[in-house]
Amino acid sequence: MRHQLSSCLSLLLAVAGTRGFVVPQGLPDGVYLFDFDPESGSIINEPQLLKYLTPAASPRPPLHSPGGGPEAPPEPGTLLRRDVPQPRGFRRRQDPVWWYLPKDTQYPVNQAVVITYGSAMAYMCNWDSFTNRCWTKEYEEASGIIDVACQNSLTGTVYVDRWKKTYGRDVAGADICLGPPAPAVES
Repeated sequence: MRHQLSSCLSLLLAVAGTRGFVVPQGLPDGVYLFDFDPESGSIINEPQLLKYLTPAASPRPPLHSPGGGPEAPPEPGTLLRRDVPQPRGFRRRQDPVWWYLPKDTQYPVNQAVVITYGSAMAYMCNWDSFTNRCWTKEYEEASGIIDVACQNSLTGTVYVDRWKKTYGRDVAGADICLGPPAPAVES
């Protein structure tokens, strides 16, 4: 336990140079697009609603996984562990939504796709200087990394350098899109 705590603290310190932003509370359940400034940790524009999540049954993913998407990263990236339980039933609601995001949509640097459901949220943040897509395959892999490191009932964030993206899940009021880790300083 002590080793896990010190590992978590060292990872948190690695991203201390960038600031995340807080998603406004009280948004209707849905999928939103945010433009953010990583220097100040602020949202630049009002969030754009891409899709409402209705209380009806969750959408079902297609029978066949859509093709394409980037290759898996050679290593998992940076993981920030947060010992905050995710709300019950959230995973069942937000996982299928990734299947319905437009795969041809390009998201520019410093833009985030955020799924909100009650007090819970899942997100993808783009750090690349070029446009980037939101791939279901990436979300599933990043979510698996978080599940292993943080248990599948806790919140967490993973930054994958090869994709230049952060994927995560958290609760309302938490900083998200903390950004890529600061470069290592050699001594």
